[in-house]
Amino acid sequence: RLLQSERNARQKLLWLILAGVGCIIVSLIWSIWFPIIKLAWTSSYVLFAGGFCYLLLALFFGIIDVLGFRRWTFALVVIGMNPIAIYSATMLFDFRSVGNIFVGGLSDRLGVWNDVVQAGTAFAVVWLILYWMYRKKTFIKI
Repeated sequence: RLLQSERNARQKLLWLILAGVGCIIVSLIWSIWFPIIKLAWTSSYVLFAGGFCYLLLALFFGIIDVLGFRRWTFALVVIGMNPIAIYSATMLFDFRSVGNIFVGGLSDRLGVWNDVVQAGTAFAVVWLILYWMYRKKTFIKI
């Protein structure tokens, strides 16, 4: 609601930063009695993570909407238009195996970088499928 409100961009940015810093401060104080434990999703961890997310939202809002740097976001837009489709597809298919069709022969030569190249290739395959869906205007919604 804040981003859709009538407030100007500076006020929105300020509110996002204040919310982020506020959540982090409260989480650090609360962690004295209830430690920040990610695996247990403690309330102090949730506040900390929420504060961090507010700060990231403020950063991207500032870069994209306030400063107007939008060209680099196209790759993210392609992903964001079909999140349900890609989430479901990655649960059903092993895209790393598909990516290995292209880079599997390099595994002996890549050494410690083999996993990075395999993951990057799998991501490229997934992104290309999403790009194809984007170009065909195929959007899966629930």
